[in-house]
Amino acid sequence: MITEEQKKQLLEKCVKGIDVYPSYDDIVNSHFVSCILARHDEISSTYMEAFTDELYNWFNPNDNYTGIEEDVKGMCKDVGIDIDEIDQEDYRTVWDLVTENLWYKPDYDHYLNQKVCIDIFVDSGDYNYDLGCNQMYPHYNGRKDEPIADEFCLYWLTKTQGYTKEELEKNLYKDEKFTNKFFESVYDELNNCTSHMNSLVFLKRMTLREYLEMMDSKKPVHISKDTRCGLFDNWSGAGGLLDIHLEKDIDIPRENIHEITDDGQFRYNIHEVYGVDDSFWED
Repeated sequence: MITEEQKKQLLEKCVKGIDVYPSYDDIVNSHFVSCILARHDEISSTYMEAFTDELYNWFNPNDNYTGIEEDVKGMCKDVGIDIDEIDQEDYRTVWDLVTENLWYKPDYDHYLNQKVCIDIFVDSGDYNYDLGCNQMYPHYNGRKDEPIADEFCLYWLTKTQGYTKEELEKNLYKDEKFTNKFFESVYDELNNCTSHMNSLVFLKRMTLREYLEMMDSKKPVHISKDTRCGLFDNWSGAGGLLDIHLEKDIDIPRENIHEITDDGQFRYNIHEVYGVDDSFWED
C-alpha cells in the first residue's frame, strides 16, 4: 500500500525534475529550426518560447521520450516503493502522478550556443513586382536605356553606402572605369546572374540564441561591412556571385526585411546551389 508521505515525496521529486543530458549527435540542423518555426506559428508565442516548448516536447513522457518507464521505476525506488511488488491500482496511481508532474530539464544552452547559417532577405519594394525590377543592366534581361527603378534592391543597397541613383547609373550604364570596388562588385553581381527572380540577401552565421533573439526583436538588423551579400534566387536555384563589396555597416529597418531564416528552409538553398559549407557565412 502506497502511503500519502510516499506520494508527497514522489511529487517533490517530479517538481525538482530530471536533467536530460545531450548526446554527441544532438545538433541544431535545419529540421530542428523548421520545427521551432512551425511551433511558433502553432502557439503564437515568441520564438524563444517556441524553442523551449519544442525542445521540451522531445522529452515529453507522452510523446517522443521512451525512457519514462525507467524513470518511474527509479523514482519509486528512491521513496521506498518497489514497483514490481505493488498491485495494479497502486501502479496506476504512481504512474499518473509521475507522468503528469515530472519535469524534464534539457540542456537548453547546448542547443542555443550552436551556430546556424542565416539568410537575411531585403525587401526594397521589389517583392511588389515579383522581383522583376531587379533585372537591371548588365543583367541579361536588362537594357542600358532603362531607368533604374526606385524599388531596385541594389539601388537600396547603394543608398546605404552613401551613393546616389545617378552614381549607380553612371557605373552600370557608362563604359567608363568604375568609381570604386563597391560599384564594380555590383556590376559583376548583376552580370553573373543566371535567373530572373533574384533578391538581395545577406549571409550571417550566428548562434541559435542570437537568431531567436533577432526574430523576436523589433530593432533594425545590424550588418557589418564584412558580411557576405549579393543576389540569390531561391525559386530557381540560381543567383549572382554573392560577392558585393560593402564599404559601410548597415542597419536594416524591419520594414525592409522580407525574411530572416535558416538557409536549409528552402528547396533551393545556398549550401546546395553553390556547393559551399558553413564557412561561406560570415560570423
